[in-house]
Parts: sequence; structure tokens; C-alpha cells
Amino acid sequence: MFERRTQIMSLLAAKSFYRLTELADLLNTSLSSVRREIDVLQQEGVVQRTHGGVIFLGATDSLPLFRERKDHMAKEKQLIGKRAADLVEDGDTVIIDGGTTPYQVAMHLKTKDIQVVTNSLPVANLFADSRRVQLLSTGGTLYPGTGVFLGPYAAAMLKNARAQKAFIGVAGITEEGLHNSNELVVETERHILDSAKKVYVVADHTKFERNAVAFLCDFSKIAGIVTDRPSEETKRVMQTLKHPTIEWIFASAKP
Repeated sequence: MFERRTQIMSLLAAKSFYRLTELADLLNTSLSSVRREIDVLQQEGVVQRTHGGVIFLGATDSLPLFRERKDHMAKEKQLIGKRAADLVEDGDTVIIDGGTTPYQVAMHLKTKDIQVVTNSLPVANLFADSRRVQLLSTGGTLYPGTGVFLGPYAAAMLKNARAQKAFIGVAGITEEGLHNSNELVVETERHILDSAKKVYVVADHTKFERNAVAFLCDFSKIAGIVTDRPSEETKRVMQTLKHPTIEWIFASAKP
């Protein structure tokens, strides 16, 4: 059953090892049912069976779209992630969106004492063994190839979350506002917008003056944008904004 398999992956993303009996109890199902789901996940290369238990292997190799996007503009995303992470203080609760640029924010938060809420399987796996970061994974329906949890289960969890800061990725930024790749992603991100005191968009300069299928929100919903450098496209969007209170943060240069 796909939903049960997704629940197992969500649990393993937050805690990298479980005994099969523990999973059966948590899911209120039989041990044989858990074994069948684990066998499927092992064939997909996501987990490894051990004597009486299962280990989460980390799903980046089984997430081709995530891996491909992670390598695109990699240096710029690393700079953005490092600069965005500087905005986070010890003790903060932080929501980290799915996507490869928010993932780079997470990469630079590993030494901080914080609580992380995420709908990203790669981000959850990154903190699975951390003794400093308290992890809350939304679970939900895993979007194929990207490692992002979407759907009503993820939305319900994010709706009830409360955080000081959130970092979201987008597919496009125009003078109208923020855009993303599909309605399911946008629906989930709207709950993130409502759940954090300050929301920061993390996006490299190639996302400016680019439209995408689904409109997320205008600029009144966000506190700032963290990007790599002030390109000509970036400057044109900045000049047309009707919300001058937005904080512009450049990781590698000043405007």
C-alpha cells in the first residue's frame, strides 16, 4: 500500500533505524505487512534490511530530479545557503521547504541548536542522526523524483507548525510575485507562509524575470529574498516592487 510505504519512509527519514516490530506498532499493522513494504523499498535502494530491523540509506541516489537540480548552479546555491543560514539563531524553530536551494540552507545549519520542520526527505535525512537539531518531518505523499512531501498529510502538519523563520524555494520571481512548478507545491508552501513569522525566499539570479505554472503569492507575504548576486534581471525586479520593506540579501556582492 503506497500510503503505508510513504509513512515508513517518513519515519525512517526522522530516525534512520527502526526495528520492524516498532514500525508495525507505530503503523498499527501486522509485521508481515511491514516486511512486504520494506522489501519494496529495499528493491528501490532506499532502505537496507538488517536482522530484525531496517536502515534508511538516504534517498538522494533514488531521486534523479533532485540530484540533477542540485548540481545546477551548485556554487551559487551553496553561497545562498551559507548566507541564509546566518539569519538563524540558536533556539529558533525553522521551516525548510523542499528543493535544492533550501537544502543548501539546511547543509549550513548542522552546527546550530535549533528545531527544524521540513517537507523534504533529503533535508530530513541530513538531520536524522543529529544531536543538536531536533527534527520534525511532515510526512505525506512523496513527490516522484524530488523527495518532497506534498498532499493533505504534509499540509495539515505545516498548518499546525509555528516557527520564527522559514526558507522556501521558487521556480520564478517576477514583479507580480513568486511562482512555482505546480499547484501541489504551491498549496504546501502557502501553509509555510502562514506558519512562520519571517519567510525568506532563497533563489539564484536565474530565477528572476521567470514565470512558472503556479502563482504562489505577492511580495507582501515574505520578509526577504536571499540570492547570489544582483544580476540585471534582479535589479529590474527590485525597481518595480511595490513592497519596499523587503530585505534583499546578496551572498556574493552588494547591489
